[in-house]
Amino acid sequence: MIIDTLAHFEDYVKMHPLFDEVAKFLRNNRLAEMPEGIYPVKGDDVTVNVQIQNGKTRDEASLEAHRRMIDIQVPISTDETYGVSPLESLPETDFDEERDCSLWHGTAAENYVTCTPDMFVVFFPQDAHAPLITPAAKLKKAVFKVKV
Repeated sequence: MIIDTLAHFEDYVKMHPLFDEVAKFLRNNRLAEMPEGIYPVKGDDVTVNVQIQNGKTRDEASLEAHRRMIDIQVPISTDETYGVSPLESLPETDFDEERDCSLWHGTAAENYVTCTPDMFVVFFPQDAHAPLITPAAKLKKAVFKVKV
């Protein structure tokens, strides 16, 4: 997992060959002004989903993990807290191949981190994460999906 400010995102582009595509998109687009929707960044290898979701409490948020995609999440409208647990510390659960997602409902995260709208967080396949934790009723955010 990585958590940092958007001003430092370019410091991480060497970690993955497709992170540079995300950096270019961030430089050339204003996420706050984009309407909801899924946008191609680089074919199916990198997409961004600009979404408005209902805020959740820690108890309502479910841990999730992905095998084929890295999540780069950027809160836009308000702070967002994420529950985080190492994948190896969680019990086995079903994996939905089509959605590239495992879910752990009712399992508390081991740690919590909070991003402000000038920050981002990167979740790799080994990082189970529970997004959307905020006291706000609604949250606008962007989720980049980057092929592993």
